[in-house]
Order: sequence, then C-alpha cells, then structure tokens
Amino acid sequence: MEIKVNSVKPYEKAALPALQFDVEVKHNQFERVILGVSWYLRSDDGKILSTLSEVGFQEGVETVSSLGARGSSYDRQFEEQTSSKFLLVAILNRAALDYLLSHNPYP
Repeated sequence: MEIKVNSVKPYEKAALPALQFDVEVKHNQFERVILGVSWYLRSDDGKILSTLSEVGFQEGVETVSSLGARGSSYDRQFEEQTSSKFLLVAILNRAALDYLLSHNPYP
C-alpha cells in the first residue's frame, strides 16, 4: 500500500483556520477495503498540531463500488492496483498557530 499527498492548501469551507490534504492511497484491488482515513498533523519536531479527519464526499472521487473474495472468479484481479482518493482536513486552533509561528525556521 502506498499513501501519497497530492496537494495541501487552505480549506475554504471552514470558519476556523484549516488546511486540506488531497490524499491518494494505492493498493491491490479486492485485497483491502479502505473505509476511511484519519491521522495526525505533526510539526517538523513531531509535536501533534491537529487531527486529520476525512471530510464527506469529494466531487469527482469514486467511492467503493465493488468487493471481491478469494476463491472466486475475481482471484486474478487481486494483483491489480487501484487507488482511492480522500480529502482530509486539519483545523488549526490558536495554540497550534502560535506554536507554528514561534517555531518558524524562516523569520
């Protein structure tokens, strides 16, 4: 399984400061079903700044449409690669913003 962040930008639909991460997960078809993604946003020194949470459906992104089982006619498709795309959002509170500003390597 491979996880790739395609882009990071401000999340415009939040009232508070937030970042959106467009993430793509590549995996073998029918081997895994990815139901959701969540994680933590960490600073360069490993401090947790926020949780990363999946946000609803993203326009133009397909949802899981099929499942397979070993020992069936789909066995040959277990080796085929597929990818799932997710939109993750990290809401940054005042403490996280203050921490980032105080540890900015670019004065």
